[in-house]
Amino acid sequence: MSANVHRKTVVLVVDDEQIVQESVKRILEDEEGCLVDTASGHDAAIALLRTRHYDLAFVDLMMPAHNGMKLVQTIHDNYTGTGVIILTGYPSVDSAVEAMKMGALDYMAKPFTPEDLVGVTRRSLQTVSQQLAGITGAFSFEDVEKAIKSSSEIKELLDLICSSVVNVLNLKGASILVRMRDNNKARIASFFGLSDTYINKGAVDCSRSIPATFNSSECVLVENESFRSNLHYPEEALDEGISSILSAPLKIGQKVIGALRVYSGLPRTFSDDDIVILQFFANQTANAIKNAISLRELKNRCERIRDDIKMKVGETGRSQ
Repeated sequence: MSANVHRKTVVLVVDDEQIVQESVKRILEDEEGCLVDTASGHDAAIALLRTRHYDLAFVDLMMPAHNGMKLVQTIHDNYTGTGVIILTGYPSVDSAVEAMKMGALDYMAKPFTPEDLVGVTRRSLQTVSQQLAGITGAFSFEDVEKAIKSSSEIKELLDLICSSVVNVLNLKGASILVRMRDNNKARIASFFGLSDTYINKGAVDCSRSIPATFNSSECVLVENESFRSNLHYPEEALDEGISSILSAPLKIGQKVIGALRVYSGLPRTFSDDDIVILQFFANQTANAIKNAISLRELKNRCERIRDDIKMKVGETGRSQ
């Protein structure tokens, strides 16, 4: 007789505030059945990381000596399979942006609710699982296109992301661009608040449409006075009444698969908080597309197995 043994999720919480350590530990142990260890700083965390594997590490960036960023980098470089989630208060928004560029999966502002903590934990565990399975290792831009076109659910989710980011940031509109089979071009896969005329203007040339977004991890702001030097369709943007565009790259692993763009109809100064929010939505968009690719690959694999079984059954029948 054999039994399936479910391995508990092991979590490390690194924060110099004991109340934060205790809160995360209590919620994750009670709600998710996790095993949770705690540490108050970089050195104590490294000592624990050397003794066991952690599925997730919650890291406060504003610890004494400002060594939270160093810990994020150390985990990312040396502890494969440990996903990092940033704990941040409002003063650390800039650091949160930098940490997410360094490989952190997500961030959570303090104070947080149990629902916030459980939600970010589940999302991050799913991402870590997919990364370890190597699902995104050899995908192509054609995979991205096919995954989006073949699933009504992913299309609905992308539409929801566009409408949500517009409402949260109080903007004119948003769009999600994905690179096409010819990765020098991108098309709009989802949008909100923009006219059909603007959306149907055609595929964009990635080398002419805010090209820095497609070549880096940076958010890029383009204002109307520089549209002609930064957009593939500057006149169409001006006719649409767009004053500025803030663009965030969509990344799966090291590949930039597209961009999440938000559009302001009035002159707008985007704050650090706005940029963190946009990057959060960009991460969720990339994860959604990655999940769609994963599901499509799984369906294809099941179909191949089914076809193999049919073929073998047929061969067996003919030989009898």
